Amino acid sequence: MKKIAFHISNFSFRGTEIATFDYSYYNKHFLKNKSYICCFKSCFINPDFNELALKKFSNEFKINIFENILEYNKFLLENKIQFIYIIKYGLKNDEIPFSIPTFIHCVFTNKESHGDLYVGVSKSVVKNSNIPFLEHIVHLPELSSNYRKELNIP
Repeated sequence: MKKIAFHISNFSFRGTEIATFDYSYYNKHFLKNKSYICCFKSCFINPDFNELALKKFSNEFKINIFENILEYNKFLLENKIQFIYIIKYGLKNDEIPFSIPTFIHCVFTNKESHGDLYVGVSKSVVKNSNIPFLEHIVHLPELSSNYRKELNIP
């Protein structure tokens, strides 16, 4: 069983937070690994902070909150966490120096490769480069209606 930390900058229902939830959820339930949700205390004062999003995460995971990077790294090492996942814009300027291997999942740009694994979220994000991409998990709604007759589809 692998131990993977999932860094979150905010609790909201925006794409990066939902993607982080999905990856950590399926890491736990499908791959049978241990998922740790980690954040800095400052994420709770983010203007986009949403109490319901926090509840969604905390209903599934324990939230590990840190004052600073030293405290955060100490937790990662003491718990023998093997890898940390961060989804972000993609620039180095917001990189957090972690003491363990870091997976950077770029949403908008791939121009400043950093971390131990640097990938885009789509083919269009990594176009004109040799950087790999990993698309998000997509949950389609379950529909009970059938539009075949209405749309003349046999």
